[in-house]
Amino acid sequence: MVSNRSAKILALFLWCLTSQAFGQTIYDRMIFQNQELTPAVSQQGPRALVNLQDPMVRRLLDLSSARLHWSTTGQTLFVYAPGRESFWTFNSPTVTVNGQDITAPGRMFGDQTTTMIEPAALIYALCLRAIPSTAGGPTQLLPMLQSVSISKEAYPTVTIRASAPLTYTVEKPEAGLVVLKFSDLIWAGEERNFSQGSLKAEVIGGSLPGEPLEVRLKLPPAWDGQLKPGTFKNELAITTVPSSQLVGAGPPVGLQRIDYRRVDGDDLVIFYAEDPVRFSWELDPNSRVLIMEFPGVTMDAPPNPLEAPGAPLSAGRFEQLDADGIPVLRFTGQVAPGYAYEFFEIENARGSLVLRLAPETSLARLDHKGTAATRGYVAAGGRGVVVIDAGHGGGDPGCYSRHHGVYEKDITLDIARRLKTVLERQGWKVLMTRETDRDVTYAGSPDKMELQARCDVANDVGADLFISIHCNASASGQGNGTSIHWYKEEDYEFARSLEPMLGEAIGVGNQGLRRDSFYVLRHTGMPAVLVETAYLSHPHDSSQLVQPQVRQLIAERLAGGLVQFMSGRYATQFSGCATSNKLC
Repeated sequence: MVSNRSAKILALFLWCLTSQAFGQTIYDRMIFQNQELTPAVSQQGPRALVNLQDPMVRRLLDLSSARLHWSTTGQTLFVYAPGRESFWTFNSPTVTVNGQDITAPGRMFGDQTTTMIEPAALIYALCLRAIPSTAGGPTQLLPMLQSVSISKEAYPTVTIRASAPLTYTVEKPEAGLVVLKFSDLIWAGEERNFSQGSLKAEVIGGSLPGEPLEVRLKLPPAWDGQLKPGTFKNELAITTVPSSQLVGAGPPVGLQRIDYRRVDGDDLVIFYAEDPVRFSWELDPNSRVLIMEFPGVTMDAPPNPLEAPGAPLSAGRFEQLDADGIPVLRFTGQVAPGYAYEFFEIENARGSLVLRLAPETSLARLDHKGTAATRGYVAAGGRGVVVIDAGHGGGDPGCYSRHHGVYEKDITLDIARRLKTVLERQGWKVLMTRETDRDVTYAGSPDKMELQARCDVANDVGADLFISIHCNASASGQGNGTSIHWYKEEDYEFARSLEPMLGEAIGVGNQGLRRDSFYVLRHTGMPAVLVETAYLSHPHDSSQLVQPQVRQLIAERLAGGLVQFMSGRYATQFSGCATSNKLC
């Protein structure tokens, strides 16, 4: 008995043979990107050919992601498609593909003015796949998902490339699993499983037209994935980083016991740890599943399941996980509809944490996702996670110094690199929105997308601090000095700690603190500042900024301000939480 899938493959194979025998008529009518194309197919002996100057062929080229160029001699056509570079010479039985000579799937004839090419060769060059209709309809041209790669870095990036702009949806069916679903794509590769350390990627489906194609990413425990557009529209990148509470986790802390109580009508889950801990939480609004993770925390015999009949939290379970050598204790439970939750500590009970569940009418809404720490928590080395944003970059040069011929994007990147080195030497974990002269998203992206991508670097890892470094400019050329910009209430103290660090200390004036609604200040979920180091448009200020020793001084002074601000600051960040002594 022949399976349905085998029958489809056999039907397509027989159709191709029949079509080729009658002059490749499957290319008379084609559909690509929902547009029907009807190129004129001419017969020359046993070969069917299309003209590259045919309006329908030109439309196909425009719809694809490929670019065509002729050699200076006019004898070789260079076709650059995502993942495939092919060089075609007139009437040659071979073609050079990604540097290798192979047998050509078809030939090219004529000259640069009138170029005829076999459709199979053209479609191959465009990195598409032709799927003939078994019912006599138009041939479907499908782009291919060409590659899934994982960079070999401490924080790997998963890059997905296709031969056409990507259309996809993202689902997170469970903690640590990201499912990307693509429409109208065929998988081009043979290998379907990729890994780098604990990060794994698997390609599922996409062998036949209409068959769903998925890329499933399994992240290490307590790691986050940040989805970004790639450099081009046919590229997608997912950067992976350990969550901020995992970075710098110190020696393991034991969770001694867990209690489930009802006090004054409230349901309470009480965690007792040996020492203060940091934790994260996330509630799926659809399934109502709440996940809490405690990096660096262990428990010998977790009580599974943890629940009480009729309680608003059910199916409570613990898992002891390993995140590349760091223990992570995960608690999962389902919150009943109509109930909300909050966290607080028991006064005078070091290392305690209480999860309170009560009707939504009696609790303020808490964010679905966040991180916090119990009082007295200090990360390993006494430091946290800082995100440094080097202002501008790539296609956005920022302001320009006519006096010294330098762009803002180059000055800010140099200061950011120096600051990163200083902070890492002090024990901080540092991430940068960009480490080279590039856009954070892709060249030509909308300003809002670019700015949000910079915020996402910090938000997605729950960073402790965000600092954006810039140079100022004025039309008159008279503006001068340093200014520190803040917006949110939690930004103010951070800005105050940095105000005396620059200005006169680096040989320029001081314009003080300014409250401004800059995008990166409004859309970051932690204390954030934007530092205008000095004016590139001012002759004296710019003469300071172009000196490497001054840029090094700026980095060192900013690092000193960060240390002052963060001293003793852990364990005070309980967004929406309360401190109670009702259990004492």
